[in-house]
Amino acid sequence: MLASTRPTAACCRTATRLAATRPSSTSAAEEAARAAQQPSSSSATRKEWRIRRRVINAAVYGNREVEERLAGPSSSSASPNAGPSNSPRSSYLDQGFRPTPTRGLSSESFDRQQKTKRSGLRPGENPKQHRHHVARSALQRQLKRAARSFSTTISHSLQDDRLKSSSSSVAPNSSPYRGANGPQVSPPPFPSESFADDEAADVLGGVDAAGFADLSSRSPKGKGRTDDPPEFGALVPGCWIESRRNGIPIEGILCGRSDSNARELLILSPSANGESSFLGVSLDDVTFVLPSFTSPSEAAQCLTLPPRDPKIHALLQSLRHLEIRVEGQTRRLLNKGAKDLYRRWTSDKRTSSLSVNVSQALSALGESHNANPETHLAMHRILISDPLHFLADPISIRTRGSFFVRPLLTKESFERVRGWVREQSEELKTFAERAGRARAFGAKFGPPRYNPLATTLHNRGHIPSSLVWSSSDLEILRFLQRTLDDERALQVHPFMAIAPAIIKFADEATVAAGGQLPYLGLDVGRQRIRAFLAEVGVVAPWENWVVHDLDNFFGLWNRTDKMLLANAQEPTATRVEKAVEEAESSAPLPAESPAGSPAESPAVSRPPNPPRTIKSDYYASDAHDLVRHDFNALAVYTIDDAGAMELDDGISIAPAPPTASGSPGWWVHVHVADPTALLSPSHPLAKLALARDHSEYFPERIWSMLPEWFVQGEKMSLGSLEGGEQRTMSISMRVDEQGEVLESDVKVGIVRNVKRLTYNAVNRALGVAESPSPSAVLTHPLLPPDFDASAQPSNPGRQTDDSNLASDSSSISDLQTLHRLAAALLQRRVDSNALYWSFPSASVSVTPQLSHNYGIKPRPAFPQSSPLVTLTLPSLSTAAISPAQLLVSEMMVAANRAAAKFSVERGLPAPFRTQAAPVLSQSVLQQVLDCRDPRTGEASGQDILRLGVDFLPGSTSVDPGPHWPMGINDEYGYLKVTSPLRRYSDLFTHWQLKSTLLPSSTSPSTSHRFTRSAVLRHIAQFDLANKSRGRLSKHAEHFWSLYVLKHKLDSLAVSPEADPAAALLLRENPLSALSLRDPTFSTIDGIWVQPVLVQELGIRATLYCEKGAEAPEKGEVVNVRLEDIVLGPRSRMIVERRY
Repeated sequence: MLASTRPTAACCRTATRLAATRPSSTSAAEEAARAAQQPSSSSATRKEWRIRRRVINAAVYGNREVEERLAGPSSSSASPNAGPSNSPRSSYLDQGFRPTPTRGLSSESFDRQQKTKRSGLRPGENPKQHRHHVARSALQRQLKRAARSFSTTISHSLQDDRLKSSSSSVAPNSSPYRGANGPQVSPPPFPSESFADDEAADVLGGVDAAGFADLSSRSPKGKGRTDDPPEFGALVPGCWIESRRNGIPIEGILCGRSDSNARELLILSPSANGESSFLGVSLDDVTFVLPSFTSPSEAAQCLTLPPRDPKIHALLQSLRHLEIRVEGQTRRLLNKGAKDLYRRWTSDKRTSSLSVNVSQALSALGESHNANPETHLAMHRILISDPLHFLADPISIRTRGSFFVRPLLTKESFERVRGWVREQSEELKTFAERAGRARAFGAKFGPPRYNPLATTLHNRGHIPSSLVWSSSDLEILRFLQRTLDDERALQVHPFMAIAPAIIKFADEATVAAGGQLPYLGLDVGRQRIRAFLAEVGVVAPWENWVVHDLDNFFGLWNRTDKMLLANAQEPTATRVEKAVEEAESSAPLPAESPAGSPAESPAVSRPPNPPRTIKSDYYASDAHDLVRHDFNALAVYTIDDAGAMELDDGISIAPAPPTASGSPGWWVHVHVADPTALLSPSHPLAKLALARDHSEYFPERIWSMLPEWFVQGEKMSLGSLEGGEQRTMSISMRVDEQGEVLESDVKVGIVRNVKRLTYNAVNRALGVAESPSPSAVLTHPLLPPDFDASAQPSNPGRQTDDSNLASDSSSISDLQTLHRLAAALLQRRVDSNALYWSFPSASVSVTPQLSHNYGIKPRPAFPQSSPLVTLTLPSLSTAAISPAQLLVSEMMVAANRAAAKFSVERGLPAPFRTQAAPVLSQSVLQQVLDCRDPRTGEASGQDILRLGVDFLPGSTSVDPGPHWPMGINDEYGYLKVTSPLRRYSDLFTHWQLKSTLLPSSTSPSTSHRFTRSAVLRHIAQFDLANKSRGRLSKHAEHFWSLYVLKHKLDSLAVSPEADPAAALLLRENPLSALSLRDPTFSTIDGIWVQPVLVQELGIRATLYCEKGAEAPEKGEVVNVRLEDIVLGPRSRMIVERRY
């Protein structure tokens, strides 16, 4: 509310100009009134005079109102007639006054602009287009002037960092900036290409506040109208950003990034007492960006200035002025019906959509598509403050201003359930009573037990008809399920305001019926709601809620597979097309399902063979068969885990002519599965793979990008043809004993002699003993001491040739040579500053494989048996990577680099992977490199943390670039091609590479080469999938690990003697935690929190500290005790210091 008493920037400038030119005996109001009484002699028209008079009067009266408000009541009472309340033009600020576009110009510029408009209109030219052309020309002139000034004042360290990091293998020496009351930070490098990409965003920092408001609303490149919102997503110093966490906004000017966390931004924001403060916000929480609120150099300089410096004070004033303009725009949009957007959006079939962005919302209100940034920000705030109707898309809210529109049926269901809760209606009472009976029915069986002979999980028998859910019951249950959506809340969750009342009402009914609830009276959060849904038989007690975090995505994945395998009369291609269409048109908000929609079966069944009709949709013949290289009987070794079903790469080796120095040479061939021999980019299965992007590997099941009936049925996996001819994409490299790749080539091939091996078998062949036994293994349920582990069924595995390897001397010799060459290849990358580090990590497995429930059955379902979840804790003496893993990884890296070189030499655009060096001084960076093992490039994770090494995430680019952590700094870059069965980007690159292997006379229908613009579009799709699902498998592993530990904690609380091993590990022996980040204060929990790694468990946790000073330094190890575990899509383990 303080911001509403501040003048606009235009008012301040006008009043200042008048005050500077008036005689000392003349007041500003008198001067303005005299100027406003009659037209100036330089004014050509009465309309122009009216505009000028309105501008001056608004500035004078608005400024007078502000001065008297700030003076207080005494001033107003002393001079009653001077206050704005008695003026016909009073309360300009309260009325939402905002500057007009011409107010940012001087009077001379205004006159020139008006003359140009009057005299420059060509015959037949559209006046609206002409005005746009004139405004654009004026903007370009100001941009050029600002650019010349900008280029002479900006700090060289901001310009050169990125250029130096791309041309050198080490980061430049950049001086750290220290905030007045914050940690050391270094301003991020100012991208040289961003000046051309967004000219206005980079140059307008030199323009004053009102000029920013007006000029940045137009495109300097004159590209005309577009359906996309302005590009406000670029995060460079000087931009204004809004960040939200748990619905609480934090706003300010971006000044730099934290040295301790590359994803933490430091912003200048006014504190509650009006002074400046620097706040750290997460990059993931940024929801809106206004580019170039001030210049990058001024923003970075703020970190070195005291809080009350005049420059900082001026920036805080600009923030208040911005708030005034945005508030005015907000009132104006609300008066135009912005609050009615949802009804209009869902009722009008022409605009009905499952998503909307800020520009589309403005267009729906009749606003200009080139509305200024304040208008965009005002509309953004209106949408984000209405979570019942509009949900912020966490992936593109910052860059595109996108929101999901909540389905109308969901909104109506919410209102019905809310009404039932408010009125405590019969529907709610009936549900509570039936839920109580369902709880009692499920509790009488006790917890489900593990059956080592069961390969599937079954539910208990007959469920009484009295427990069948009614339609209102199902609606309330779906309401509770939706409450668990969107764990990372950018907005306040409207369902969470109602759901606790439902749970408490059901708890009271359960207790009244004689049930016992140990947690009665405790606060109701998401964890309680999950437990309630399990107690009433809606989901299994072990339901992996990571899957439900993207409920619509994985639910659609399942429905797609079922649709493809349905016993339908239509051709398979038609079914695939329908599945792809559903996938592409679906939004992340599930529509209402029928009341009795069945859930999935509790266990995964193996899919049938591919339908016969699918073959009619493949290539009639593969044109590349004419140019394939036949590798004959050369042995191809596939090396992977025993449970891997998609074997998409293998390695072979053959002698090559000696090098010029006489040392031995070798041809190493990396053979990759070739699904593009059957699939074109337009094939329905290829489109389905694009929609899925990559396979997901969860402990309880695998979500395959390509259907298993295609991979296995069409024998795509290497070695599946049992000695038959198998098509491959083969990358060949001639390597010497020093690890230098002397030449390389990419070709299509045929292999026959495939030997399927596992990592353990190859390690034994290389003379490496079995890895030491882990420090501990915890299971849930707890197994009896005499349990025979060999009797339990394993997840479906594959056939291997491990048993023949010990007696195959030729294969052992090949593997030993490959391992020696892999070590030499790694050494060359280490010499180029490759850097690796790792932390102790637990592993988890689930037996048997599971499925997930996406619907609600018409009656409760209580499982009869449970899965066995095995948590294997790390051994601190185990090497980070085994010899077999080193062999495979280095050969894949070499093949990917060879493919990148092949692409660059032929001018093929492709999705290259790049990653810059960490932003560190030269001396610190050298310390980091000195910490490495000189043979493997591996450094201690604790040293990496202690020295403050923090990489920005890697990126995908159409042009090659350096990948600093991998030690790749040549002109060819890095290109992934070795996993086309699991990753669509690799499949996409196969089509691109194979387009050069056919004669130029080949029909375009069999040779597919993507243009640069097409590659860019696909890169955007890859990045979108990576943002939304980048760490899902890690979250799933974390969930299952904590699932075991939570049950151990609960059982120890009841009976410490029940599980002595768990008691010794979790309660008696001290646990040590390695600090991963600096602490931050959680406004939700009201305590300092810090991410740590519990080393004995190999699991990340959250350390709670009462005071920030009690938190350990980054990289410090402290003793902790395990306090609590919270399960969900973002499960967490809470620890406290143990002194």
